[in-house]
Amino acid sequence: MNNTHSFSAAASRRFDQHGIANAPRFGGEITDRRYNLIGNQFPRGFFQFGGRATAFPGQVNSTGDSFASGLLGWITEATRSLGLPSVQFRQRSPHAYVEDTWKVSPKLTMNLGLRYDYIWNAFAQDAKLEPWQFAGRDQDTNNIQPRLGFAYSLDDNTVLRGGAGIYYSDVILAGLL
Repeated sequence: MNNTHSFSAAASRRFDQHGIANAPRFGGEITDRRYNLIGNQFPRGFFQFGGRATAFPGQVNSTGDSFASGLLGWITEATRSLGLPSVQFRQRSPHAYVEDTWKVSPKLTMNLGLRYDYIWNAFAQDAKLEPWQFAGRDQDTNNIQPRLGFAYSLDDNTVLRGGAGIYYSDVILAGLL
């Protein structure tokens, strides 16, 4: 059974009578992920058939049929996994954010924020996926993520909204969940 538990909290202060924010909004989250992997890649085996057994002599690369070679019993590769591994990945990550909103004009509102994610005991810390990820990684502590957003009122019925930001995720985690 795979589980993800989250606890979130946020706080903000109300606007004063002139519509000016007294303080930015801030909050945080703690996420606990539990991913249980039971099984292997080739529990029943894997067979690869090439076309060499049915190819014309001297034209091995351009003729032959792998399905026909398989029917004849000519196997190029056979793979079998032994055992049934059981892997339990665990990860607990704290997150924090702060954001503020400014009404620049009657038609334009801007939002600026900053989020921090601490990837604590990342899944498969010693796994490698070269050339993108190497084994023995340090704890991921530099995930500062700025955010910027806006809302512009074109008329009474139309609002144009947009935003941009930097987002981080654990490389191994992204493929598991």
